[in-house]
Amino acid sequence: MSENNQAGSTVENFDDIWKQVQSAITESIRQCFPNNREIVDNLKGMLEIVKTMRLVEDRESIQLGLDFLTVAESDIASCNVLHSKKLYPQSTYHLQQAVEKATKGYVLGFGLMKKDEIIHHRTPDLFLRALFDKTGIRLWASQLPDQSLKTIIDDYASSISKEKRKEIAQTSYNSILSFLSLAEEYQRMSKRLTSDLTRQIRLILKKEDGVNIPGLQVLSAIITLFILAPISFPHEAFTRYPAINPDTEMSPSDYVASLGIVKATPKITKHLIPQIKNLKSVLSESST
Repeated sequence: MSENNQAGSTVENFDDIWKQVQSAITESIRQCFPNNREIVDNLKGMLEIVKTMRLVEDRESIQLGLDFLTVAESDIASCNVLHSKKLYPQSTYHLQQAVEKATKGYVLGFGLMKKDEIIHHRTPDLFLRALFDKTGIRLWASQLPDQSLKTIIDDYASSISKEKRKEIAQTSYNSILSFLSLAEEYQRMSKRLTSDLTRQIRLILKKEDGVNIPGLQVLSAIITLFILAPISFPHEAFTRYPAINPDTEMSPSDYVASLGIVKATPKITKHLIPQIKNLKSVLSESST
């Protein structure tokens, strides 16, 4: 890598540096969000995830991640065209594919998974395995006095079950908007936190600029994909095949203008596009 190698190696002696900034992280969270204990605990968990996200010298995985993200952008374009023509099952399918491919691009590009680990369509499972299990977040969350984060992880895991899929696929428009609002709230807070932590790290390293931690740079994108994964993944099958078991499945004919995911599609794609661009930007820097 050239001078942009800092996106890959990021900071010399990263593990030593991370130990030094632990107190700074805690203090930053406390100052940014003094009145929201649940948000604080969740962000602490996200920062443990950030710790694992250092771009590696695996050009094949980085390029494959970029390729997935590029195809995700094409899926969004297809989704928007099909939605404008009221071809709602096809539009929703491409929306689901965009979230799935963007998530796969992220976990591949950041070295959280290998290509033979991402062969299925259960997008939430990618987060469960890449972020919670491999990093130890699930165990850490179970030990917190406030069990809100453990509850979120458990609920997330249950969303993959066949029994939940139709219920999730029928999520109301207002509920989806509330999820997007939650993502925006976390993004605003992560932006503040990223700025503060970057300042703290620069002080520790005695550097004026040039401190980039990929995990912080893409935290906003991770939040968006994490929230959209369970909302979107049931539509991979429901949009393409007639329901064999109508009690637990949907059919393409169920995708009408009033369905929550259909009605919310323009807002979802508008929300998703800049996050994919952000991921591509960070990975592109590391591949030059």
